[in-house]
Amino acid sequence: MDEIITMEHEIIRIRNLVVSELAKETGTQITLSDEQDPTADPPYGYYSVISPYVSSGELGSHVQRTAIAPDDGCRYIENIRFEHPEMVMPFNFCSNNDAEAMQLTMKAAGWLLHEGRSLLSLENIVVLRVGNAASRSGLIGDEYVRRWGFDVTIRYKALTVRKDEIIQQARAGRKNQKEA
Repeated sequence: MDEIITMEHEIIRIRNLVVSELAKETGTQITLSDEQDPTADPPYGYYSVISPYVSSGELGSHVQRTAIAPDDGCRYIENIRFEHPEMVMPFNFCSNNDAEAMQLTMKAAGWLLHEGRSLLSLENIVVLRVGNAASRSGLIGDEYVRRWGFDVTIRYKALTVRKDEIIQQARAGRKNQKEA
């Protein structure tokens, strides 16, 4: 266990990897739902991370190791806890054409179920579920936007780290202090 990638870094890494791979697969720009441009020309996709951490209920595994701080050479103990939570990400694809929005959604979902599942597993990311693809069309301003989408549930390895100092030297006991 050389490099420790903590949970907050892993969530960002997974999000970036899944979004970039789906954008390549669908040939569309996929942006964060809060950052989407309402004037962008369709087709395009957007996503959000509605639950970056869904506990599996496990207590997790714990490992301790001794490390040396590079700045001052002091030794300390790293208490490392890891578990396997889930993350839920909805994806939506928009178009002026209902069939195109549905096709992009099915292409993205299919990639996650087959090729993407294999590719992501090499990165220690497990695709647990790809939810039902459904129409998510709605009125935006005075125009009706055709949207289709699905939710994907991913499991990943989350690490949290606590550093504990090592007592370098114990103080002398009371008896020794009185004698001195």
